[in-house]
Parts: sequence; structure tokens; C-alpha cells
Amino acid sequence: MFAFNIINAQEKNKKQILFIGAGSPVFMDKDRALNNYAFSINYQNRFSESFALDGFYSYAQSNNYPGFINNSQQLDQFLRNLKNSEIFERTLWSSIYTHSIGAKIHYSFVNNNKFYFSFSYSGGIIFSKSSIFNLKSIEYNPATGSILNYTDEISKDTDTQLFYGPGLSFQYTLPKNYIVGFEATGYFAKQKESGGLITIPVITDYYNLSILFGKKF
Repeated sequence: MFAFNIINAQEKNKKQILFIGAGSPVFMDKDRALNNYAFSINYQNRFSESFALDGFYSYAQSNNYPGFINNSQQLDQFLRNLKNSEIFERTLWSSIYTHSIGAKIHYSFVNNNKFYFSFSYSGGIIFSKSSIFNLKSIEYNPATGSILNYTDEISKDTDTQLFYGPGLSFQYTLPKNYIVGFEATGYFAKQKESGGLITIPVITDYYNLSILFGKKF
């Protein structure tokens, strides 16, 4: 019993955790979700029974451009094979890539040798690169709806913003102090505006649900 209590205390004293997360982000401003994935590297210090602090880097992306987007002949053939009634719906193409560096404070409502549940709030800097495909004008045959002519462009922009976001985390400790779990987080940035209109192609805000793998030490 004495030996068990010593081991139990040693396990509980391990308050630092290094873990990685892998998930699928949902960008609220994108019309189509494709090639959506995210990963993160996190260091957590449970400096008290109820509170912990994370430092983290995260990457998230979404890109639903077709493979022929940079081939002008294939793109032209694809667009001219569409009808006027469907061309805008079929060309909702955009991409966004983000890098975030920040810190996160946790309040744990369950914290024992096996289970850890917490609410969190994060903040930091987010860098994004995004683009969106636009059909500026089209000409079509009123009788058949066939596309006769069009003009298109791809708008691109990069952006750097402060972000904040709430989160919910669960971690379970396996033998040898390995952990598994999940984390649901939000990333919300103050968007730049010009004349009341947002100027970047895709808004940075997104939600992410990640699976966590790590180790206490």
C-alpha cells in the first residue's frame, strides 16, 4: 500500500505534457470543404490543480480548387460545358492556409491520474493566405443556356491578425504516462475592412476538432 501511494503521487506530479493534435477544420466562410486538415504542436503545464497553460503552434487549411485550375485549356472547356443556371454554383472554388502561434489557459473541472476535462480560452497571432475564384461576367445563349463567353479572375491576399477562441479539452492517461484525447477549439480573428466590406478573399475564422496524442513528463 505504501509503495502504491508513492507511485500514485509520482504519477500525479507529472504536470508537463507535450502532445500533437490532428484534426479537420471547418472554415465558416468557405462554400465547399475539401482537403481540410489541421495539426498542432502543444506544450502544457498544469501549474495548479485547476489551471493549466499551453503554448502552441497550429496549422489549418482548406482547398477545393479542381486539379485543372492552372490549365487554361481544361478550365475553359469545363466552363463552356456548363449551363448558365449552374455555372456559379459549380465554380465556388477557394483556398485558405493558416498558421497560428498562441497561448491557452485551461480551467479543469476534472483532474485526476486518469482523466482531465477542461474549458479553455486561447489567444495569439494568426497568419493566413487565401484565394477565391470569381466569374466577373458571362455571356450565354438565352435559348439554350450555353456559355458563349466569360471573364474570370482569382483574387489572392495574405493577412496577419490577432485571434481568440474558446475550447473544450479531454485527455486520458494511458500506461507509461502516454495520453490520448480530443480538443474542440475556435479561432476567431478581427477582420480588416475597407469601406464596410471585408477585403480578404476568405475569412480566417474556423472551428477545429482534433485528436490528441502525447506524453506526460
